[in-house]
Amino acid sequence: MIYKSFWLFRGQLLSLWVLLLMSASIPSHLLAQAFASCDQYQQGFGNVFPCGSQLCRKKYNSNPSPDNWCSIDSFRSYRGKILDSQQQEFYIRGVNNPHVWFGKEAMDALPSISALGFNSIRVVWSVQMPVDELASVLNRVIDNKMIPILEFHDLTGRSDPAELMWLVDTMINNYGGILKGKEDRLIINIANEWGGNQLSYQLWRDSYKEVIKKLRASQFNHLLIIDATGWAQDPNSILKYGREVYDADPLQNTAFSIHLYEKWRNRAPKKLDIAKSFAELSQTELAVIIGEFAHQHDFHLDGSSTTICYNPIDSAAQERYLAEVFRDGYRPQQADFAIDFLEIMRQAHNFKMGYIGWSWRGNGRSNNCYLDYLDIANQWDVGSGPNFQPNRLNQWGCELVKNLQAQPAGIFAQPTSPWSRNADLSCSSSGNFHSCDRYDGGFGEAFSCGDGRLCRKSTPDTNQTDWAYWCAIDR
Repeated sequence: MIYKSFWLFRGQLLSLWVLLLMSASIPSHLLAQAFASCDQYQQGFGNVFPCGSQLCRKKYNSNPSPDNWCSIDSFRSYRGKILDSQQQEFYIRGVNNPHVWFGKEAMDALPSISALGFNSIRVVWSVQMPVDELASVLNRVIDNKMIPILEFHDLTGRSDPAELMWLVDTMINNYGGILKGKEDRLIINIANEWGGNQLSYQLWRDSYKEVIKKLRASQFNHLLIIDATGWAQDPNSILKYGREVYDADPLQNTAFSIHLYEKWRNRAPKKLDIAKSFAELSQTELAVIIGEFAHQHDFHLDGSSTTICYNPIDSAAQERYLAEVFRDGYRPQQADFAIDFLEIMRQAHNFKMGYIGWSWRGNGRSNNCYLDYLDIANQWDVGSGPNFQPNRLNQWGCELVKNLQAQPAGIFAQPTSPWSRNADLSCSSSGNFHSCDRYDGGFGEAFSCGDGRLCRKSTPDTNQTDWAYWCAIDR
């Protein structure tokens, strides 16, 4: 008996030692030790259910063998992290690209964006656009080894739950055929900035609970991202009710997004603190990304709803804005509009949050405001490799690229792929890249704008003064 007990005890020690060795060999960026295989779960045929950080489904109605189970490869929200379909932590580092408004031009930008090291594209889209066009966009993004994060822009700033349900119904009916089956290489950001400043947190919570259940019932098994309320700028909606929304998802595969604009400016009234807010969001153990951010935001300095904006380089627009908003003689400075985007990136690295800059190109005139300062690039194609031309990036875009640290999704690279770095990029001579649309000139007549770029009006119709009718003549 003593002899038998000795060998049993010795075997237990050896088994423990082997387990310790195995656990020590797991790479730190993998969470494999938390995954159970799907065949350990007894669920009905056809049902999708979470298992560890995987999604599982039984393949056949009658077959108890392990090969009757398969895992559904998808991006996953797991304990405050986003995992890719290879079960690696995936840190979103992307740019917003306005495919819905600039079809060919936005497509032309993708090779350059990929070459700079970005690993994802937030595809700006409308639920009413043709299905085949979206299929082409998604395939092109994936071909360039980036993950598309599809967002529907139709309800920006709106707060009607019926409209949100309409958008989801239209998505299901129109796009289900091309979105399903891409769970391993596509993330869905349901509705851009649905929920203005008047939407209550409770209605935001309840509305998203309903649409998520509808998407899951329609076999949309993707990682879903939900924008916060308050034009996506209010983190309190996530802090108060994000957990309830997450728990209401049958697959528990939901992440959240905040946008950092005027409420996050350096001198905004009741400014939201970047580090403090990120820390609070991190403590929820919900996956949160920065879906949009930029280096400044010029309009609604006082948080009012006026459509007139203050533009730092347009004196006439400044006076209109000041007369509308300020009556005490205050004169804003450039610093009033600044957003500490470098701090946003630093804290995103610190708290392992994804971020997506707004936006690659195409920001023009909106509500009498010039928004081209938001452009990351002043040309769609900035080149790649030895043909990369840094002066085709705007100043803030150059800093965004310079401070980028990104790694491709697992389906595109080995786990040991190096993080892209552009730390040696010089941003001192990016120039003054303001859009041609703020300069007067006749149709067909080339004229200089800003730093010497040439511009031409693209239509002879003198009534067409919108920014879209101006083009830059690239040298």
